[in-house]
Amino acid sequence: MVENEHHLWFLTLTKSINLVNITGNPFAATSSKIHAYDNLEFELQKNLSAVIINDAHLIDSKGFTK
Repeated sequence: MVENEHHLWFLTLTKSINLVNITGNPFAATSSKIHAYDNLEFELQKNLSAVIINDAHLIDSKGFTK
């Protein structure tokens, strides 16, 4: 579990990340249209062509994957 997106910024410095799944992490469970991880996603796409997956709809009310 990662508390906030700032703990993942080191990923932008890697050379071989293609996919980052943040589903179920506290910062990814937002109902707002403005996501806390937008800047991280932009940097990952720009530098690595990586994709962030956030399947929040797959998490139940207790925080477990359905």
